[in-house]
Amino acid sequence: MCGRRVYAKADVCLMGRGAVRYSLLVQEDKRHMYGGDPVPQLIAEAIAAFYQNNRDRMDANIVPLLSAVILGITMTGTSPTFYKIPVSEELLTPVFSGQYPATTTIVERLVPSVPDLSTYRVQGVKPLENRRVVFHCFEAFRVLVHS
Repeated sequence: MCGRRVYAKADVCLMGRGAVRYSLLVQEDKRHMYGGDPVPQLIAEAIAAFYQNNRDRMDANIVPLLSAVILGITMTGTSPTFYKIPVSEELLTPVFSGQYPATTTIVERLVPSVPDLSTYRVQGVKPLENRRVVFHCFEAFRVLVHS
């Protein structure tokens, strides 16, 4: 991607109004169709969302943010995994120039604690107890989206 103009596009995103336009990204796991891991794509989308949010802020004469946490979800069938992705200018600049950032970025991930984690990716929310756990996670994540 270094030196070329590329686009990162989420499968779904929650767009707000005002200073923060992109606040939640959702990436479907398409390994069964195309191969690959959805997490790097989600992180690329978070970096792009941070960049676009700051660009929109500058267009509105609002001071750009130095950092933000972009929320994300990957979906493997009906099995969501939740992410909090910190993005900053310190990360954005080296990524745009195709270099490694000087500091490590730590992405928080939550895999719902369903009763049988070994079958979670296949069964998703089909078992009733999985459904209860996953929907509790969605409710908790909703609070983060609206904060």
